Amino acid sequence: MKYKIFGCLFLACLILTGCGKEADYSSCLINANGVCITKISKTPKGDGNYWTEAAKICSGAQNLPKAIDLTKIASYIYEGNPVIPADERKTGLKANENFKLFDLYKNSSFSIFSEETEQAKQVAYIRSYYQSETSWDSIMSESGDSVITVCVDRNNY
Repeated sequence: MKYKIFGCLFLACLILTGCGKEADYSSCLINANGVCITKISKTPKGDGNYWTEAAKICSGAQNLPKAIDLTKIASYIYEGNPVIPADERKTGLKANENFKLFDLYKNSSFSIFSEETEQAKQVAYIRSYYQSETSWDSIMSESGDSVITVCVDRNNY
């Protein structure tokens, strides 16, 4: 009897939380393998800290991509949807047509700020994307003049 009650409660919780319901990505600019991208922008210098400006563009650092989001973006822009560990470099890749959506400076490469920083937001973590490789790096926040800002929505997905 206890198991039936527990089972019914469990199913009710799943239904109420929306588990099993397919996500609706129609409000996203891009759905990059489950990452709802709402904005892609060049990052202005502002107060001299590019990462802080990126956080402002996205209405808070919580709306910048996490390391795992950046690897999902990598899978979206490279052929074969490669699996890439969140903090590692991956070589031997081939960029697909989606790469161009993020290459705002037309350099055949770009970097995206993550939500992660350290040392009072003076060091920012980024993922860099090239035609045949991607890597996880850190930079000084005031030197991020060519790093783009990508905003994500995690609230509904």
